[in-house]
Amino acid sequence: MKKNFTLIAMLMFILTNMTAQTYLHQDNFNSAAVDATVSSLGYTLGQVGTIQAADAAGNNGSQFVKITQNGANMSLKSPAITNFVVGKNYTLEVKTNVPSAKNRTPYVWIVGGTRPGGVLGGSIVSAIGWTKSTYTFKLLANETEFRVGVYSGNNNTVDLYVDDLMLYEDQGTSVSDVNVSSVKVVKNLLGGEYRIIGDEIVRSYSIYNMNGQLIMQSNNLNSQDISVNLNNLSKGIYIFKITDKNSQNYIQKVLNQ
Repeated sequence: MKKNFTLIAMLMFILTNMTAQTYLHQDNFNSAAVDATVSSLGYTLGQVGTIQAADAAGNNGSQFVKITQNGANMSLKSPAITNFVVGKNYTLEVKTNVPSAKNRTPYVWIVGGTRPGGVLGGSIVSAIGWTKSTYTFKLLANETEFRVGVYSGNNNTVDLYVDDLMLYEDQGTSVSDVNVSSVKVVKNLLGGEYRIIGDEIVRSYSIYNMNGQLIMQSNNLNSQDISVNLNNLSKGIYIFKITDKNSQNYIQKVLNQ
């Protein structure tokens, strides 16, 4: 009984002190038809790009975008984003991969304003294998819209893979046991399908309602990409408590619609 009371108290404290990440854009490309052109989803490409489903790139069987090289610049730009607040911090997060070393960087393309070139770019990534990059930026006055994505420069002789493209306003939290940057819950585009993804291997998760009641749990896991179906649950706010292989806990609030 005491243990349950302590858990409920912890969850309520988190709800009081935590504002969930507000996503302006998120796409894991899993809901798209295989071999669909990315432009059909509203993306702009520097080269030809299609949705791939094979696990050849070591992406845990998850679909991703493959941008085909032809020796020139390569880029993937999201649909235009206009629902932002000037002066707030926004974080672009994206996973990329190449079959051999090639530089790429998270990128922001801006309409309006006076920035040179109308672009912002994060740190360059050159590692082989799936690598997550983040880039935090602010929009300025007179900037009317922007797109986020990935850019890779001249002389590309390898294909570029892209997955889990997200843009969010990260409000943060005061709870020391919470880490939503390494492991997080993201919603698929359709229905009550969610994924737990991150850099760490997840061992277990539990889902609670706003009264602190345990609704669902799964143990003995060993994955960095876990599908969770909430279609059978009522609409409302739920709390995910996720534990990784190092016994680190991650708490995230999710609105199931």
